[in-house]
Amino acid sequence: MSLGLRSALVVAAAAGLSCAAQADSPAGRWAFKTDTVTENCLLKGEMQIWPEGAEDEFACRFIANQVCDSTPPLDIKVEQSCTATLTGSQLNIESAIVRTVSVSPEDQRPRVDALYAPDHFFVSINEAGDEMTGMFHSVSRAFVRFTRQLDLTS
Repeated sequence: MSLGLRSALVVAAAAGLSCAAQADSPAGRWAFKTDTVTENCLLKGEMQIWPEGAEDEFACRFIANQVCDSTPPLDIKVEQSCTATLTGSQLNIESAIVRTVSVSPEDQRPRVDALYAPDHFFVSINEAGDEMTGMFHSVSRAFVRFTRQLDLTS
């Protein structure tokens, strides 16, 4: 076997291992969206997850955007930090509020600051590693879907 062919096979094998490791790991950038969390609200956003500590421990950060079709419409953005523990294919994400980024209408900010609770998730990562589904839980509960976002920088 030529050196060039051998090198190409090593690179291909390494890429395959990298994809397999990604499928098993929640590390990366994810977009998420819940079903309706209250009568007229849903939660969406993007979450960045990275390894932290032991093999099954991760840290994360996200901005949750709660959008409510109410009168008047309500749009809340809250920055949160989180820790996540992976058990098999199940990921338990526990969050803490960092700060309220924005509230529209602004006169609702005191109410949001007093009542907004951290957003937690309990999800399962699929075999391909490109989707996580499960439950959002906070003051209310709803189905949530996470979709892995492509990293265009690598």
